[in-house]
Amino acid sequence: MGNKSSDSLLGLRHGPGNSRHRQGGVAPCGTHLLTIAFPADSQHGGGFSSRPSAILFTEIKTGAILDGNAPLPEEEHRGGGTLVDALLHSFRTGADSVAVECGDDRLTYAGLDRWSDGVRAALVARGVRPGDRVAVRMAPGPGAIAAIAGIVRAGAAYVPLDVRNPDARNAFILSDCAATALIGTGAAGLPQLTERDLELLRTPSGEPAAPAGTAPAPGETAYVIYTSGTTGRPKGVPVTHAAVTALLAATSGLFGFTPEDRWLLFHSLAFDFAVWEMWGALTTGARLVVLPQDTARSADSTLAVIADRGVTVLNQTPTAFAALCATALASDAQLPDLRHVVFGGEKLTPALLRPWAARYGLDRPRLVNMYGITEVTVHATYHEVTPEDLTADDSRIGRPLPGFRTRVVNEDGRDAERGELWLAGPQVTGGYLGRPELDAERFVTVSGGEQAGRYYRSGDLVSTLPDGALRYHGRADLQVKLRGHRIELSEIEAVVRDHPQVSDAVVWVHTFRPGDERLVCAYTANDGEPLAPGRLQEHAGRDLPPYMRPARYLCLPELPRTVNGKVDRAAVALTDPAPRRKAATATDAASGTETYLARLWEELLGTGEITRDADFFQLGGHSLMAFRMQLRISRDLGVRVPQKELLANPRLADVVRLIDAYRAESPALPRT
Repeated sequence: MGNKSSDSLLGLRHGPGNSRHRQGGVAPCGTHLLTIAFPADSQHGGGFSSRPSAILFTEIKTGAILDGNAPLPEEEHRGGGTLVDALLHSFRTGADSVAVECGDDRLTYAGLDRWSDGVRAALVARGVRPGDRVAVRMAPGPGAIAAIAGIVRAGAAYVPLDVRNPDARNAFILSDCAATALIGTGAAGLPQLTERDLELLRTPSGEPAAPAGTAPAPGETAYVIYTSGTTGRPKGVPVTHAAVTALLAATSGLFGFTPEDRWLLFHSLAFDFAVWEMWGALTTGARLVVLPQDTARSADSTLAVIADRGVTVLNQTPTAFAALCATALASDAQLPDLRHVVFGGEKLTPALLRPWAARYGLDRPRLVNMYGITEVTVHATYHEVTPEDLTADDSRIGRPLPGFRTRVVNEDGRDAERGELWLAGPQVTGGYLGRPELDAERFVTVSGGEQAGRYYRSGDLVSTLPDGALRYHGRADLQVKLRGHRIELSEIEAVVRDHPQVSDAVVWVHTFRPGDERLVCAYTANDGEPLAPGRLQEHAGRDLPPYMRPARYLCLPELPRTVNGKVDRAAVALTDPAPRRKAATATDAASGTETYLARLWEELLGTGEITRDADFFQLGGHSLMAFRMQLRISRDLGVRVPQKELLANPRLADVVRLIDAYRAESPALPRT
């Protein structure tokens, strides 16, 4: 698989005694050098002749036990390269290797070089200049990867827009970031490369391309990711080339990635987990296996791609992994190629991993929990799961990546064993886009002493374990992580309050059952009367992406208050949004498939009467819950409806039709 060169750009150069299996192992003594050196190369756009060679030098002194509980190696970072440097190195050393594959479409590194340079030239012709921001609104695929590579080669920063976002949200992002161009669909008024234009650039026209300009410097912005904001609007986080290459350098010695690896691009390009997936593959000369977004919602289809394509590096939120794990165990899937499963995006608990570990063990694949935030460039800590972890119930996030310094700070601003996690280092970003007041709040400069530096206040509560590792407890504010998405509850509340009939609103995460957490909104109406069903869902859907829309709306006569007159969030969260429903059984099908399915939805979703036109996702369902629905239908009715079809047909009437179609050859139970 791919180029077998041993000097991949962000991989360690190591001697024959260097072992990558570190479960309780000892790394060989010595010094490993990670070097990026780029000679001038006039044959590639975004070339090198305009500035001195860029060098990223990382020295890792080994000799310590490198398991999940040991200190990470000492590491010294000197300087930093750019993603363009890394890309061009991969183009030179692995030209014939496959860079990106999606279904039957395979794009080599040479092809990606030509295509992305065509994109670069087209953007320059449309007036894009170094330092500009170019939005990308495309589903993941070879074209989207070529678009992003072309943007950074033009010296601009890419701004990914999720194709599932409401138009209003994407319009705000385009305005807020002052995008100068768009690749994909939408946003009339901006210079645009349509997907058709992009496809035509895949085959060189023979005309001379625009000459390469000045390549970006390490300190210039590579991308801008938008995260949930407290004011009701998302906030942009610009991330530099140097921050991303620092992440890749810090993790290279921990994982030992090689050009032989195959990374799965599982996440939306607008989610920073995709930054790690995409650039982790492309900067090491590995293969990026793109999972179509529809496929990513189906555990069956995802598992098939992992097995069939020989995926070696898999990144998952714990919620997504729960469905994948259940599917793998149910089918006794064989996954001999899988080397690493990396968790991030939300709290990981040992209970989720025990069934997987019992079947597949912990040696291959290795399970790694990585804590991180957009403001510190995806990942900040590393913890390899051990057998001892599985006997406990806490969430270990391990130690900071090389290059990071951390503080655990209590409410008095003093270092403590338990408190808020502060992070400093080369991956910490420069702040928010156009939000100086928020910069002053979240980024703190400490002067003098060993703790001197610029820190990002994470808002996450952690404690220090006796071995020095960190345990994660949760948030100290109104920010939550749900199914991998970072959400400011106050942003949702602001949108709900904008409805002319709503006077106040409180949103929280309610656990309907273990592993089933959903957003719930309690509100007070101006006239005291609940809004008609669906009105608030429709209102929120205009501004909020699907993952930020509450699954339930509860109209209360008033919101409880504390003695200080503030809304008592703890008291509101005690409200039961889901009265207990009788479980659906196979006997319900005696009254017809529709009766059975409506009862099943009432049970799973914890909601009231279900109509034929009810939409599973608008009622608060998600892909993991759809997986549970599939299992119940199979158990109760003896019918296996593919999860992909359930996800594509969310109306109750459509699911009834699917069930009856798949039961056509087994008429034992009556149909509607």
